[in-house]
Amino acid sequence: RAGDRTIYLQHSDQPAGEMVEMLTWPMPLETEMAVPNQGINKYAFPANTPFMGVIWEPWAWELVKAGELRGYSIGGQAQRMEADLPQHATL
Repeated sequence: RAGDRTIYLQHSDQPAGEMVEMLTWPMPLETEMAVPNQGINKYAFPANTPFMGVIWEPWAWELVKAGELRGYSIGGQAQRMEADLPQHATL
């Protein structure tokens, strides 16, 4: 947890949370997700979809749960990391 990992609300200067993990999933993924006011929906993500984990401020988490805050606008810098995975991890 080094460096500035602050997530801001809607391109403002109001901190809403902290990014704690970022990964790109190397294979397609289908999952069900609960969407506020829409129930449970099935989503298909293509290979190499980026995912980000955030620890939200309590007031921002309430917006997420209410379906009022549903996505990220990601800006900044990144460093690519590649790793060889065991065969069973790529099936």
